Amino acid sequence: CRIDFFHSYINMNKLFIGSNNLSKISDWKNYFNQEYEVVTPEDINLILDVPEDDSSLEQNAIRKAREWAKASKIITLSEDSGFYITELGEKP
Repeated sequence: CRIDFFHSYINMNKLFIGSNNLSKISDWKNYFNQEYEVVTPEDINLILDVPEDDSSLEQNAIRKAREWAKASKIITLSEDSGFYITELGEKP
């Protein structure tokens, strides 16, 4: 699991969750709720679908964090995770 913060926009009291996955959003909101004003795509009516076609989970997370941050103008947390399959050469 790779988590990437992209913070070219200064607003240190807000944290944008760069995901359309409601389960992930709920988990991250619960985790960061005490420290930040957590903002979701739904909160600001933002629709974005970032491709996940980079060569690694790390690169996918970085791309998603950057794209969501550009669109939201808020410090963004994004992640990408997956299962690694032995029969597929340890690829997700």
